[in-house]
Amino acid sequence: MDACTLIYLIKSKLLTKFMDLAEYPVVIDSSVYQEVVIDGKAKKYPDAIEAEFISILKKLESVSATKSKSILFFIEKLHQRK
Repeated sequence: MDACTLIYLIKSKLLTKFMDLAEYPVVIDSSVYQEVVIDGKAKKYPDAIEAEFISILKKLESVSATKSKSILFFIEKLHQRK
């Protein structure tokens, strides 16, 4: 999920519902977490605080996309669906 998608889901109050309905764990790149939560909190955006809270409460996983085994997991799942 990219930063824009994450922000829109938070603003529309749908992130928690999306995570509850997701078939697989919701994973974001660590740069997305940096942009939305860390930088957002520095700018005092209320969405950033909500994103941080949800990431703790709902286990929104932040990983480096270039080094993650999670990426391989999702690629395998996509190929299985074809």
